[in-house]
Amino acid sequence: MDERLLITCDSGVDIGMELAKQYQIKILPLNVKLGKQYLQDGINVSSQDLFDYFNKTKDIAVTSSPTIDQTFQFFTRHVFMGYTIIHFTISAELSESYANAIAAANDIGRNVHVVDTRTGSSASALVVLTAARMAQENKPLAEILSTVHNLTAKTSANVLVDKMDFLYAGGRCNGFQRFGANLFNIHPCIVVKEGKLVQDGTYRGKQIDIIPKFVEDALAKGTIDNHFAFLTHTGVSQSLLDKAHAELEKRGKFDEIFTVTTGCTISAHLGPNTICVMFLFK
Repeated sequence: MDERLLITCDSGVDIGMELAKQYQIKILPLNVKLGKQYLQDGINVSSQDLFDYFNKTKDIAVTSSPTIDQTFQFFTRHVFMGYTIIHFTISAELSESYANAIAAANDIGRNVHVVDTRTGSSASALVVLTAARMAQENKPLAEILSTVHNLTAKTSANVLVDKMDFLYAGGRCNGFQRFGANLFNIHPCIVVKEGKLVQDGTYRGKQIDIIPKFVEDALAKGTIDNHFAFLTHTGVSQSLLDKAHAELEKRGKFDEIFTVTTGCTISAHLGPNTICVMFLFK
């Protein structure tokens, strides 16, 4: 195939640096406002920086999509190198990344195809990785676009939050809910439905003890495609990570399980010790 395809995504797609390097996926960073500093996700600020800042100030960082100008410059650089770009964004319901990417692509006028994954974090990465593997196999552009557009309806994103402190600081729950959850050791489960984050029940107890039920419930929501899954987290203990990995491997029988630490987007909204299970349905 003569066409040089390049897979790109915004940093809200938690695909991890190892996979990005392996498949030559270029990442457009989201913007992060940390106090009076304006930074770029994964470039000069990390999730741990956000947590440290919150512990000192009780204020959360503010993330925002790449601007149209930032996106235009990102696209232009690669188009001028002779690439046709397939660019993936987190859900348009969660961020303006998609709208800004469409605007930038229209300004360029050629060789840029923008895909709204209709989800976020490593659930978006499931779609991106599929495209990257197809591109590596020299599949035609039209086939890749058709495949990934179909996949956006088949992603499953399941998030187990530890503490509700970041949800409270961000105005996503009230003080009574936060107090009760912390007092009774309640962990909300959040999923993505129709591109939006919604709560999907709660679990009570120590996080490591409820992992088996959390994984079981996630996998029971449909017929899973067990080719690969993501185990994504905002920074958890190794014992919790090992437990989740073992449960996912045992119950899902996935060929591959990729473990990824989130960037600033998920971390800024959900806080530390959050763990996510992401996979595709058939």
